[in-house]
Amino acid sequence: MRFGGHETFAVREGWLSKGLSLIKNDPRAFEDPFVSDSLGVGRNMAKSIRHWLMVTGLVRKGKDRSLSITDTGEVVFKHDPYLLSVGTWWALHVNLVTCREDAVVWRVFFDTFPHERFDRIGCVEEMRRQLALDGQRLPSEKTLLRDVACMLSSYATVLPPEDVDPEEGRESPFRSLGLVTELRETGTYRLNRSRKDVPLAVLGYALSVMPADEAAEDFVDIGFSEAFAKPGSAGKTLCLDLETFSDLLDKSEKSFGSELIHVRQLGGERFIRVRHISGSDWLTKYYAESGKH
Repeated sequence: MRFGGHETFAVREGWLSKGLSLIKNDPRAFEDPFVSDSLGVGRNMAKSIRHWLMVTGLVRKGKDRSLSITDTGEVVFKHDPYLLSVGTWWALHVNLVTCREDAVVWRVFFDTFPHERFDRIGCVEEMRRQLALDGQRLPSEKTLLRDVACMLSSYATVLPPEDVDPEEGRESPFRSLGLVTELRETGTYRLNRSRKDVPLAVLGYALSVMPADEAAEDFVDIGFSEAFAKPGSAGKTLCLDLETFSDLLDKSEKSFGSELIHVRQLGGERFIRVRHISGSDWLTKYYAESGKH
């Protein structure tokens, strides 16, 4: 279990596309002491970029410390090399908040955080409580404060909007998902579980990365309540309320057909039957569908 790694920087626009391109050309690029010059950022920012590439599931570290691009990273690099599509950021968000070891605060916040309205200090206190309940090793107060600050900076859309130069590119693309709102005048935050624009294929992506029992060759059955409310579930990672989750499932089944996603009743309980395809296949489907419009 690891805290920090982001060097206090939320991911910024253009960072991951630069890092992905660099690794595509040289898997050991981040071992170069002058990699920050290649990226056009400071040394700590270069470390942050490497961290974000890994926790968003775009790259993985090998035993020889070199970095290789994952299947998801390859699909993103092929179809959205500049990471401009909102579906790309939804998929990276799913990877980030289901990362078990290196993004603990992000995972706990979306899995078990119980409050829809809160302030930063309250968020830190609740994080400490949740980590203790999980039997996790508690980080220092300073480290936990930094992680919470970075997490909120990553997601929170500020209202009223801040008077900043959009050319500076400091705003995290995760804010475009509309998951958290910062009410600047009161210093409070709101977690948004109500209706939001989640691409249908992203639901399939989120279902595909859920921990599951051994599946049949072609499909997996997931209990409806498990898919909605269990830690690491699609409902938790996409930050959906019950009505929005149900509506998204219904639309997905109508769009993709019951051979890919099908909600059925079995023994008094609802199950979601999902075709056993990889997250990268769902992401490819997203790009194919979005290219039609």
